[in-house]
Amino acid sequence: MWFILSKFLPLMVVPLGLIIFLVVAALLFRKRANLSRNLLWLILVLIFVGGNRWVATQAIQSLEWQYLPPTEIPQADAIVTLGGGHRHQDWPRIIAEIGEAGDRYLAAGYLQKEGYADTIIVSGGIIHQFGYENSEAKAILDVLQMLGVAEADVILEEVSTNTYENAVETRKIVEAEGFEKILLVTSALHMPRALALFEAQGLDVVPIPVDYSITEFEQTQLVSPTPATVLLFLVPDVEYMAINSRVLREYIGIAVYRMLGRL
Repeated sequence: MWFILSKFLPLMVVPLGLIIFLVVAALLFRKRANLSRNLLWLILVLIFVGGNRWVATQAIQSLEWQYLPPTEIPQADAIVTLGGGHRHQDWPRIIAEIGEAGDRYLAAGYLQKEGYADTIIVSGGIIHQFGYENSEAKAILDVLQMLGVAEADVILEEVSTNTYENAVETRKIVEAEGFEKILLVTSALHMPRALALFEAQGLDVVPIPVDYSITEFEQTQLVSPTPATVLLFLVPDVEYMAINSRVLREYIGIAVYRMLGRL
């Protein structure tokens, strides 16, 4: 039940969810001309703000740039990578594939290859609600093995279904193995919430954020745009609306976990 609520409730406050809600409200109150007209104006404002590149860039940067890659990566006992960036092997996919957030697994493999830690802990259970039968961790193991990581160097955590459970179940493994310092690898957007939850479990964590959406070059484009790019940035785009939705979900997740006393 909690899984369904955690996935469904944020949809009611992200731009697309609000727009759908307001469209329904405008239709229901179409006989009240003033109210219906005001709702339509509000929908237009949400489309332009929610789909605006400037807004989306500043919003995602507010999370991503809270933690930048360390200039020096310390030695650690284990590398922890969180699930969420893979696609299960399912026809017509001939192998487990990775999406944009799959940078997490590439980074974990790189860190191990460079000798920052010998062991990789992969955290991600089975999402029964989506009909999967194999855990995220198992699928990620396949990806790591394709990168040359030996199965003996990987510990699978196959219980967790959200970030809080990632932290709780990883702590159990860290304590059982006698590990101390860990390198936490996840998307930069996700790092503020993930790091806070892992530290709340009493773990000694070094954040290794990857999968950045905003780079210095893209930031420069926004600060010093050409007339042509100004027009392009202002035109609403579904891509930027999706970015704003992801950012809002993260902030909602942080707020909810704080209210529950998990941070």
